[in-house]
Amino acid sequence: MAVEPTHILVVDDDAEICDLLREYLIDLDFDVSVAIDAAHGREILNTREINLLISDQIMFGELGLQLADFAGSLGVPTILMSGDPKSYESLPGQKHAFIQKPFHLEDLAKLLHRVLACHTV
Repeated sequence: MAVEPTHILVVDDDAEICDLLREYLIDLDFDVSVAIDAAHGREILNTREINLLISDQIMFGELGLQLADFAGSLGVPTILMSGDPKSYESLPGQKHAFIQKPFHLEDLAKLLHRVLACHTV
């Protein structure tokens, strides 16, 4: 029986970051969907089987934390990212993984493998 590839949703209001992460994650053999805002991200979370959400914290319309909490209610773990470390330090409980922009793609890969390993245990 074939194993389904891990499906990652990337949500960021910067299209270049979405494209960069999509290409990198596809090269790592992940299925990847992208959304340019949280509303579209919610749509995808509601209609597709997503294994991990990677979301910008500061976006127009809805913060990544709100989207991450929604994803968590569906059992989907999240990695939040932001260029402003204070945007994460001020989050209540800090229950989602976080990576500060700019980051090395290899560091993101290590973090997402760690988050996925913890979520499947």
